[in-house]
Amino acid sequence: MNAQDFIEAVKLVVRDGAAEGVLSMAENPPGRGVTTEAKARAQWLKSLSHHDREQVLKLVEEGVDSAIFGLLCVIDGVRAVEDCGDKGSFELHYVKHGLSTPLNPENLIFLHDLFN
Repeated sequence: MNAQDFIEAVKLVVRDGAAEGVLSMAENPPGRGVTTEAKARAQWLKSLSHHDREQVLKLVEEGVDSAIFGLLCVIDGVRAVEDCGDKGSFELHYVKHGLSTPLNPENLIFLHDLFN
């Protein structure tokens, strides 16, 4: 697996299911202790037209994309998680059968750029 394969896997496994999953759980909150707020939100979502629900889904998808992009920026070292001083770096490796492949080496394209 290389960096491009990793980004494609993130899009398929993480991004594509997350937004629809959020909406599905919001429309049908799981569990016995569902809050009044969650019930009201579910009723509101169910009352939306197909077009309006699609617009809500697009907003959730944009939020998911933004969160993934931000995480990739942190992994790439272009968004700091340390306030000041000597900052560390993140190294992401794919390991299979004892072989390690770096997914974010400093001399390659950034993961957040591949994501976009």
